[in-house]
Amino acid sequence: MNASASKLSVIQGGQSEADSEWGSKKWANSLRTRAKLTVKKLEAGYMDLAKMLYQIWDTPVDGDPKNKPLFKDWGFDTFGEYVERELGFGVRKAERLKKIWAHLLELDLSPELEVRLIGLGWTKVRELVHVLTDRNAEEWISKAEHYTYEQIEDAVRKYGEEVDKIDEARKQFAEDDELPEELAKDAAIPDPEDFFPEKFRFAKAQYDNVMLALDKAKQLSHSQSKTHNFDLICTDFLASNDFLAAQDPDRIVMYLRKIERAFGIKIIAFDNTVDEIIYGNRTFDTMAEKSLLAEKMSKGE
Repeated sequence: MNASASKLSVIQGGQSEADSEWGSKKWANSLRTRAKLTVKKLEAGYMDLAKMLYQIWDTPVDGDPKNKPLFKDWGFDTFGEYVERELGFGVRKAERLKKIWAHLLELDLSPELEVRLIGLGWTKVRELVHVLTDRNAEEWISKAEHYTYEQIEDAVRKYGEEVDKIDEARKQFAEDDELPEELAKDAAIPDPEDFFPEKFRFAKAQYDNVMLALDKAKQLSHSQSKTHNFDLICTDFLASNDFLAAQDPDRIVMYLRKIERAFGIKIIAFDNTVDEIIYGNRTFDTMAEKSLLAEKMSKGE
């Protein structure tokens, strides 16, 4: 087997012909041992670990869907307990790795793109999985090969905001309406912005305060980028102290989007002065649909 084929075998996920003992005790024990070893070399083997974590979470004992998942058979009540106690690994990072693998299983990438994607490394791939599709994968991967993690994170954020704008605009049309050209196509992938260096000098007390604020922002945003977290802090300060911002709908939307990303929540904003929802129409519609479905289920419809 050549080097490329060996690397590609990493993302030939699920139950393949080569997995003749898939789900068996022997297979599960081997998987368990390899997970312990791979977790110690995350940066070099992150995709291997992503696959194993997904399999440990998803595979039932003996491959029988009626049975409990492997980690329960090993004596752990939850997947998070297994990750923390046996692997000594962060649950949040394990969940991110598991989601990377789950997302890649939904894509139909060429062998060449698969190799290039793996080669980007863990930090870039964890951002890209939020936006990768079969149609845009080549363009995203090409950008990621030439830009820093911070630039890719910035481009992914802007792309998500553009997707949200298009989705909101599409809701104004009925299903059988012909969409305008700018709404019928996918959102354009933005070029990452250039980053501008800025140096600060802090006294000890100031430095401690800044680092505490950055640490808190990191906990909320789940991002390792100091520039992104510093931007969140500044955005919050401006929103709290710039009273003119309340008169600028675009700035309100920008702030609410950043809050959603930071906390991992959805926001619905209602303006009493105009008696309408000014942000979060899609979220409101989703809640209404779920409420209607729940009502029908309760009535046995």
